[in-house]
Amino acid sequence: MGAGAVIYLRKIFEQITTQSATASGIDCLNSNGRRKNFKALLEEVDAKSSIIPREFSVNSYRLFRELSEILHGDYNEDSAIAKYESLNRLIVGILENIKNNSELNKAIENLGWDLGGD
Repeated sequence: MGAGAVIYLRKIFEQITTQSATASGIDCLNSNGRRKNFKALLEEVDAKSSIIPREFSVNSYRLFRELSEILHGDYNEDSAIAKYESLNRLIVGILENIKNNSELNKAIENLGWDLGGD
């Protein structure tokens, strides 16, 4: 049950990153037509769109690694259950961060402010 729930968190993280890439005009495929390495894609997306909250932006790939370790059986079920709440909160934090960024950008646009500053 715990590992199964973590699988969904990882899938959500992958989808958030891919959708953000597409919305930002970032190609999810590399030059030979294969999917980009997730770490590289995440770094590229976050550099352009700041999807990862600043509180853990230096550890953004660590979240994916942690989710993957549980998925691939490097943790037992009890460990997965124990970590689920914190992992879930980080994923929710990414979703909230994306929503907040979008709302702030919309407010700035509605005010007609120049995004370059004064």
